[in-house]
Amino acid sequence: MGKLSKYLRVYERPFTIRKANGKGVVEVRFYEGYVTIYSRQPGTPRFTQEIHITRSAWYQLLKSNMRGVSRHMEGPDFDRYRAERQVAREEAQHLADQREMKRQLRGTRRRQRSV
Repeated sequence: MGKLSKYLRVYERPFTIRKANGKGVVEVRFYEGYVTIYSRQPGTPRFTQEIHITRSAWYQLLKSNMRGVSRHMEGPDFDRYRAERQVAREEAQHLADQREMKRQLRGTRRRQRSV
């Protein structure tokens, strides 16, 4: 019996590394012969992803050119959803500014009542 099997037996759950990822959560769960990468988004219980990787493939992935690729990743983290929300706010503000400018140029006109 390996250490991970003993951990699973004692705590009744696999050893897990959990990290928040924007809105959701990414977990790496370690079992005796394989690793599972699990991700989910809040409010969507049906939309979860689980990727099962054998232990040897996991080690090959870690030993591969990960270090070389990581060196080329420059700049801060990029949260796509935050950027989309910011663009939507800026667009709404721009439209509100245009409406206000139109009101100032043309004034407010009342509709004539039909008799």
